[in-house]
Amino acid sequence: MIIDCTCHSGESITKCINKVVLLPIGSLEYHGPYLPLAVDALITDRLIRKYLKEGVIEEVINSSEKCLILLPPLYYGYSPEWTNYEGTISLDRELFQWLIVHIYLSVSSINGFKGLIIVNGHGGNTSLLEAIARDITYNYGGRIGVIDIWRIASRLGLKYCHACPFEIELAKELGINTIGKGALNKANLRADVEDGIYLYDRKEALGYEGILPKLDLFIKEFYISMNKLLGIFLENNK
Repeated sequence: MIIDCTCHSGESITKCINKVVLLPIGSLEYHGPYLPLAVDALITDRLIRKYLKEGVIEEVINSSEKCLILLPPLYYGYSPEWTNYEGTISLDRELFQWLIVHIYLSVSSINGFKGLIIVNGHGGNTSLLEAIARDITYNYGGRIGVIDIWRIASRLGLKYCHACPFEIELAKELGINTIGKGALNKANLRADVEDGIYLYDRKEALGYEGILPKLDLFIKEFYISMNKLLGIFLENNK
């Protein structure tokens, strides 16, 4: 059973026994003239919704005992590199961590809670979420997993993307307003990533590095990641 917190009441949550919570996360930041400021959160929210319609394992859809609870997206993330651009709102690291921890503590108190799956759409959140997930796991005995859409894209050859053609194509597929084809230039936000060296340069941060993935393959890999993590949480009856 799917429970969407934007349209279902709290009573719906009590009807099933095993519950996994889904939290889409993004950012509110500059994406050039090509995309909305909130596109990272819009992508993760709509990507999850697409998965719930097309990719989720059937035993969840057909079960009255297993629930997926979709939270509203968190539109704010860690974006200090874009704060000089109008429209960007960046949380500091401590506040971002506080939000995630307290969201986790709230949802984990739900009767029958099996785990929290965070789907992240903003690269600036990635390392913070990894650290926060470890803290929750070891400090609170937490059951939390993070799926990062840009890590999935990187497995398909895309090293870096900000308002690049792949992000434009993905946004269009999900019904998000876009302008043009995106930044086609090679971005210089990060250099020598494969050697573990990170060099930040805002001047040419729009664009991409690496290979632009095929959209259908990316979506397939996202579905596989979701089902794998969902299966781990629902099959473990601790």
